[in-house]
Amino acid sequence: MACFEHVAWIDDDGQDYYDALESAMNPKTLLSINAVFTQGQNVIYADDDLETLRQYLVVTANYADSTSAVVLGYVLSGTLTEGTSTITVTYEGKTDTFTVIVSAAYWDYKWDASSHTLPNDMTADSYDFTTESGALYAKQPNLDFGVMGSYELEVTCKFRNTYESSGDVFYSGNNSQLQILSEEVSTGVYRGIKLIANSSLNPDNPKTYAGIAVGINGTNAYIPGVNGSEYHTYNVKCTNGVYSLNIDGDAISLTQNNNTTQYLDFTGIVSAVLTNGIAYMFIKSIKMRSVS
Repeated sequence: MACFEHVAWIDDDGQDYYDALESAMNPKTLLSINAVFTQGQNVIYADDDLETLRQYLVVTANYADSTSAVVLGYVLSGTLTEGTSTITVTYEGKTDTFTVIVSAAYWDYKWDASSHTLPNDMTADSYDFTTESGALYAKQPNLDFGVMGSYELEVTCKFRNTYESSGDVFYSGNNSQLQILSEEVSTGVYRGIKLIANSSLNPDNPKTYAGIAVGINGTNAYIPGVNGSEYHTYNVKCTNGVYSLNIDGDAISLTQNNNTTQYLDFTGIVSAVLTNGIAYMFIKSIKMRSVS
């Protein structure tokens, strides 16, 4: 090392090379780690992933030469359960623990494609998890939660329809849809919100662009600039008859109304059979909860 201290370097990175070599030749002895978790007013839910905790956690490694350093390559283990949970941090064979105040699960229903199983109560003409890694590829998927009222539905997905054409005319339909049925006004007459993929309101025909629209109580409005053939996280919500839509965390401006419709009769994912085509979805996750 003394020799390297006296050599001439060809660029300004010589000290970095020297420090890296010294570290490799004289590895530090890790004595302990210290995990400090600062939750503050942040709410942690029982259905959150442990990785959510990293943003509030600082792990410091303490070495035999009396130095310390904040480290990131640690592993978290434990289970988040309602109440107080103890989580273990492991780094290079050393461990420490911290506690988290955990609230009841945020979502009533959670499904992720990593399960490699069809979501509970979903039907599909066919499906697989191999067409695209990390996603359920489903032909004509339908999922009825069997609920009505104030609910929140969040789906990470992309849509793909196939269409038959005649000359320059491309036959299309409004598929697939994400729906929340909020009220049955009378037999066959409903209120609610729905997100419409491959909307016939799309001004870009033929359907080379998967347009998205939102419908409130039967009044539909096209959402420009959202390509439904790419992955997005769609969050539709009804709270006591007031509707909202967020796409990738961005709120979409909606015009509320009190109309009615006969075309919104359940809460979930709807893929009606197209007259001249087939509706497909690539789904990464589905979440649903009751809104108080």
